[in-house]
Amino acid sequence: MVDLCCQVSTSAGWDGVLDGMMVSPPDCNSTTTEVKPNGNCGNAGMAILFLVTYLIITFLVVINMYIAVILENFSQVSFRFRLLFIDTFSDQQTVVNV
Repeated sequence: MVDLCCQVSTSAGWDGVLDGMMVSPPDCNSTTTEVKPNGNCGNAGMAILFLVTYLIITFLVVINMYIAVILENFSQVSFRFRLLFIDTFSDQQTVVNV
């Protein structure tokens, strides 16, 4: 189940998952049990609602992680550049003042 959620969160194979969740009679077995009250039949409306909501939330999380990684790397490069810039120009400034 976790593998399926990770796969869908990367937008790979979501159409197959949606197709499986929308199975309706006569293509499914509607025999009820304690574990499966609807048999192996799905509900098209709930399937679409669930999958669209799941995709939107996971895309927001994944995009925010990408942005966080990019900003962190930019911050590190910017800090290193400032240190290099300060060292370079502080040496030149002492030469000019002398």
